[in-house]
Amino acid sequence: MAPTPRPDRSGLSLVRRLRSLRFEVHDESLVPALRPGDRILADPRWAPGLARGALVVLQDPEEPTRRLVKRVAALPGETVAWDRDRFRVVAAADAAGPKEGGAAGQIARLRSEIFVVGDRREVSRDSRAFGPVPLRSILGIVWYRTGPAGRRGFLRPPVDQSRTPSVVSE
Repeated sequence: MAPTPRPDRSGLSLVRRLRSLRFEVHDESLVPALRPGDRILADPRWAPGLARGALVVLQDPEEPTRRLVKRVAALPGETVAWDRDRFRVVAAADAAGPKEGGAAGQIARLRSEIFVVGDRREVSRDSRAFGPVPLRSILGIVWYRTGPAGRRGFLRPPVDQSRTPSVVSE
């Protein structure tokens, strides 16, 4: 009788783990989700998992050698209005296209870009400062925290993304 295969108790796909990029968090813009010193895995095959609320590692648009970890707040096809202090996803009927000025500051219809934010708006440098980020800047979608040991585990977007302050803000 052949031995019964043992289930993978770690829940980690070996292939996904091997292809994932490894990063360490250095700032506090995503506390409590991610803290300085957290070590994370980001899957470079991110397209299927890109959703509002997902955590992504991306190339800093202002400093290309630097990497940022931010939460996706708006996706291609959506329209976003923002200024330095706030942002909101705008209904398509409320915005005709890219503009500058006005009460909201700037408005843009995202084509091949995303809008990213930190959970702690007061300390985060994100799309409110540098604008929408091209999809080609995404290095990976964060899916697992490898350490420290007491914080190890899967990272998933909030269940009700529409009501999470870290995802949509007015």
